[in-house]
Amino acid sequence: MLLRPRPLIADALLEQIEEEFRSSQKFEKYRVSGKAIFFPSGFAWKYLPLSEITQIKRVVRLIESENGVCPYAEEAPGLRIHFRDQTDILEVAKEKGVGKFLQALTEGNPSCVVS
Repeated sequence: MLLRPRPLIADALLEQIEEEFRSSQKFEKYRVSGKAIFFPSGFAWKYLPLSEITQIKRVVRLIESENGVCPYAEEAPGLRIHFRDQTDILEVAKEKGVGKFLQALTEGNPSCVVS
């Protein structure tokens, strides 16, 4: 960790965020601790407290390549999270990882709606 993790929402600060980051589990490119989800941001990390997440939904993303030689499109799993007035899609490469990722997110915030 090169830099201290910064909050994704300016007024959603957590105490001892470095310790949370060190104790977090890795889920593909994201990290989840008991209190926050960490997003890669260049050489640093941004975090969102799990208590800010109001809804999580499984989605199917479409990955497209407009390569002139061989264009293609494929479906990939993901999770859409809602927090405050914003929405973000967490990209997941493998379907089997979605369940564990979803479980880690809901353990830290049992009040969020999963659909």
